[in-house]
Amino acid sequence: MPYPNSSASSRWVDVFTRPMHEYLIETLPLDHPDRGFAMYMALSPPAGDDQPVPCCKPPPDNGSAALPLLDPLVVARGQPGRIIAACAAVVSPGRAAMVFCGGDRSALLDSTLAGNLCGELQRLSWARGVVLLQSNTAHDDTVVPVALEAGGFSAIARLAYLECDVFDRKPVFRRARGVTCETYSPERDRDFVEALRGTYRASLDCPALIDLRDVGDALLGHRYTGVHDPETWFVALRDKRPVGVLLVSGVVARPCLEIVYVGVVEGERGRGLGDWLMALAVETGRKRGLRHLLLAVDEKNHFARSMYDRWGFAETARRDVWIVTNRSA
Repeated sequence: MPYPNSSASSRWVDVFTRPMHEYLIETLPLDHPDRGFAMYMALSPPAGDDQPVPCCKPPPDNGSAALPLLDPLVVARGQPGRIIAACAAVVSPGRAAMVFCGGDRSALLDSTLAGNLCGELQRLSWARGVVLLQSNTAHDDTVVPVALEAGGFSAIARLAYLECDVFDRKPVFRRARGVTCETYSPERDRDFVEALRGTYRASLDCPALIDLRDVGDALLGHRYTGVHDPETWFVALRDKRPVGVLLVSGVVARPCLEIVYVGVVEGERGRGLGDWLMALAVETGRKRGLRHLLLAVDEKNHFARSMYDRWGFAETARRDVWIVTNRSA
């Protein structure tokens, strides 16, 4: 029989690798009383068997500024109905979603439980039109990656997170000869899409992601990363042809800016256009009085790393990128 508080979407799953022999995979609706705690669990680091996530901890209310809207939200309940693992997604425009997993260490390391948990999240996500699920894990995490792999995710890249002080130096790079710059508007959307498509060719920045989504979907996803401002999105044009793109957004939790994406089309690389776009990003931060500029880059993209080093960026963290796609989409 169902555990207490289980909903109509709950399913029993037999497990023979766990001492309890059975657990419940349950999808929590937005008004479920356990939803706040499950969100807290999904966003928290895995807990050891000797220090499980405390069920009595009062989590932030659903919808508060402290937590994003995690939906769908799937949990695994052990006996006697305690939530032992949670997996959730933040769905964004562009048919992609960011996935978060947390819970008891032993539960997440159970490949059968983790596979069912992630599998249910995928089923619900695909039903909503999502084509790409992504999860970024700490590079030294030894638990969540095991759960993701059991759920069909694959590791495709390791990102280096970088930060610089825009007031540390004044940009001195001149405008690239023959290149003009325009900010974003609906009328310019096609130019931004074409610029993005051109920068993907022979790119070293997470190349495994390039062909997984339509370029228009990717641009839409970038628009909903952080705080979008069309005045800080730039497309570089040569003879009215898009040759580069710089997407800068505000950061929700900090008074700073993030370079969401920067790229130069294949035929224009090595001619100083990348440095010019970086100067534009730094100057944007300076004009707004925001000292810190953030970005993330594939650690194997040595050409980009060398440019960021010239601009004084320092590494602050590393995270691994895990993805799974809807192959039937």
